[in-house]
Amino acid sequence: MRRLILLLLCLLVAASCDLNAIGIELAPGWNSKSLAAWRNAKPQMLTASKEGKWLYISYETTASITAPSLASININTGRQLILLRGLHNAHTLKQAPDKSLWIGEQFKKGMIWRISEPDKLPDDQRIDRSELTISHPSIVTLQAAGIFEHSGFDFSTNGRFAYLTSGGAQGHIYRYALISRKLQVLHKELGWLAIANPESAEAEAVHLNAKSFMPLQSVATLPDGRILMVEPGRHRILQLVDEGDKARLSTYLDDEQLTQPGDLAWDAQRQWLWITDGDKPSRLWAYNGNRLIRIATHKTARFTGIALHQEKVFLNLRDNNPSPEIILQLTEKIDEAK
Repeated sequence: MRRLILLLLCLLVAASCDLNAIGIELAPGWNSKSLAAWRNAKPQMLTASKEGKWLYISYETTASITAPSLASININTGRQLILLRGLHNAHTLKQAPDKSLWIGEQFKKGMIWRISEPDKLPDDQRIDRSELTISHPSIVTLQAAGIFEHSGFDFSTNGRFAYLTSGGAQGHIYRYALISRKLQVLHKELGWLAIANPESAEAEAVHLNAKSFMPLQSVATLPDGRILMVEPGRHRILQLVDEGDKARLSTYLDDEQLTQPGDLAWDAQRQWLWITDGDKPSRLWAYNGNRLIRIATHKTARFTGIALHQEKVFLNLRDNNPSPEIILQLTEKIDEAK
């Protein structure tokens, strides 16, 4: 009970404080406030529900029925719920075209987990990762989407495919068909090649001589259908154009200011690409198609995850010991002179 009271006090303090007092530097014209705070939860990715009511957060915790894997926050009321515990290193997180929620685990035996109606899921559900037992029928595994280090994924604009990246030593790009549930891997010359056994997707990708990269990260889909993905080790963002049986791959952004790019999110309202930079100092960038704009900086903590709802920008402030980990909401200041 004492620990619960302390946590509630922490949340109340974080929700009302000026976050610049804990070291966040914001570009002129921007405000920030806290939506929630935790300790040692390792918040990683964020995604907003299609209707903009809920913000979902994944946590890179070790598999345990006591450790949070997925939480939700009501954007309008601030109500917070721990929805799910038990995943191992829950990392990438997106809402699918059918409004189900997908969560990817980033470790060698990581899987995609699907929640059919996340807004109706009762809180505090449990998964026994070793036995693969699940406490609620709306939660299922998508083993057909491959078992590997799921570091990023997003969906095609036509709703037919999910594009997935692996964060292993040899990163690969996969395409998963949502209707047929077939998994493919990208080969440099031959295009998309079928993966016969998704449980050994990475080994099969190597055997097929699929195109390999340094470990890949976040994936984001642009309105014109291009698929963006981060190659942190080369400090660049790639773009993939799917042409059916084949795909064209090129560099979308290569800027020396990006020292450790991590997470991506497309801002339809501003026509910007948001990019977290996990180096120290950690930075939040916005790319307007011509140049990078630095929106936020923190000298010791790390920014992770980005989600957008209308004019609001959400992200995590993580690894900020001894201070709590915080979910931030950024908004542009209104120019009353206009």
